[in-house]
Amino acid sequence: MKEKILNLGNLFGAICFSIVAIVFFFSVNKTYPFIAQIAALVAVFALCTFLCAFRNKKHLKKLFDAEPRKLYIACALIMLAVQLVLVIGINFMPRTDASHLDKICRNFVEGNDDLYYGLDIFHYNYLERYSNQWGIFLLQSLIYKISVFLTGGISINLLPLITVFLMQLSYFILYKITGLVFQSQKRRNVCIAMMTLCPVLYVYSCVFYTDTLSMPILLGAVYFALCAVKSTGKRSTALYILGAALCTSVGYYIKGNVGIIAVALFIYFAFKINYKRVLALVVATAVSFVLVGNALTSTMKAVGAVNDESIEKYSFPMVHWVMMGLNGRGGYNDEDFLYTFGIDGVEEKKEADILRIKERIEEYGFGGFLAHLGKKIQYTWYGGTYQSTVQFAFAEQDLFTDFFSKSYVYFTWCFLFQATMILLMLFSFIGGFIRKKTDRISAIRLMQLGLFLFLLIWETRSRYMLNMLPLYFIIASDGAARFKEFLGIISKKRTKLVKTVAQ
Repeated sequence: MKEKILNLGNLFGAICFSIVAIVFFFSVNKTYPFIAQIAALVAVFALCTFLCAFRNKKHLKKLFDAEPRKLYIACALIMLAVQLVLVIGINFMPRTDASHLDKICRNFVEGNDDLYYGLDIFHYNYLERYSNQWGIFLLQSLIYKISVFLTGGISINLLPLITVFLMQLSYFILYKITGLVFQSQKRRNVCIAMMTLCPVLYVYSCVFYTDTLSMPILLGAVYFALCAVKSTGKRSTALYILGAALCTSVGYYIKGNVGIIAVALFIYFAFKINYKRVLALVVATAVSFVLVGNALTSTMKAVGAVNDESIEKYSFPMVHWVMMGLNGRGGYNDEDFLYTFGIDGVEEKKEADILRIKERIEEYGFGGFLAHLGKKIQYTWYGGTYQSTVQFAFAEQDLFTDFFSKSYVYFTWCFLFQATMILLMLFSFIGGFIRKKTDRISAIRLMQLGLFLFLLIWETRSRYMLNMLPLYFIIASDGAARFKEFLGIISKKRTKLVKTVAQ
């Protein structure tokens, strides 16, 4: 019975991802002509069929049959080489929210009484307004302090080089996770190759922000949790559960969507693992959240970055982002920001935002609300650039920045990669439901499904999925195996039909 209930996650995921695929390939969009979207669908199907049908050919066989450890090392070195070329060649300056944090951290390290010097009026009291930035503020300030102490300044390449390290660490943890979820080395190799071929990860190797900083922490939570599932010793299991709880809580205070990992793990543990481990995970996670949250708040107040009065006056309530998510395509917009910004007091802001939420739901009606959700899905999943082009849109023009902000080669690469990943993840959900097998990949599918639903409710941006991309590669790799099985069934039926006709 538990297996059947847990398998409903695969069914619900298959329905949701069918909608994503329909919106991706059959919606009218200004960026790409409709015929190009249909051509992409045909091309992706053809590519997947080719790889599955000819995977035993000499050159492809070497790739699929390679030892995962050797393939990972080779791919990681290739990725590292490209990342270093980009970091050194671009001289990246932070954009959007990362630029605000850069100014605030520099003011803090330099001892400036005004933390927000250099920011416009709408970004004053930035830390009071966005408590989700506290973790990265403290860490980035610490990095800057160490840099000033050791070198006397802050190099323009410092944060990008740290980001490269975080990306490489994420790649290593992903490689370790594939060993826990896949028995087949072919599936591990597909996942390893996908991370190397993902275009946006190269762009974001220059961007030190919550999206990249939280990636290895999120993957660490998944790795420790899956180790706890597999572990047989009491001591090792306890350590793995503590590791998962700590990574989840720390990751959450850097990037809120990491909290979805905890929910998915609770559900999976409840239906697959004995009650003692479920209880241990819940208690460890709850205690860890409280301890990390209190430590973070106390530190921010101790260093003078915020105080109770400024938080009460300037902070935004959680419902602000739900309200913003109900506007049009559900992304950030100045109108909703200024609406909440212009109200003093967190409770007053909360009441005003809730009132606007009710008004928008009533205005939409059932049909209008469904159309709104369709726009959000398109805005979140379409194109596959994950807003990476924004990072270089206003940078000094050169070969690299032009390629990542204007080149149709890059846009096409992103679009086809995204199209392939969406289809393969859909195959994984459908295959998981049909096979009624709720293995460890089911836990990862639950995480993806949770983020999909979260972004339907919250303010959405494709960039908010960046730290979960490695998990998408795992699902897509499983989907490739399910697609191969589908082709095998068709081939057998065709052979049987031919024999029947011949007789």
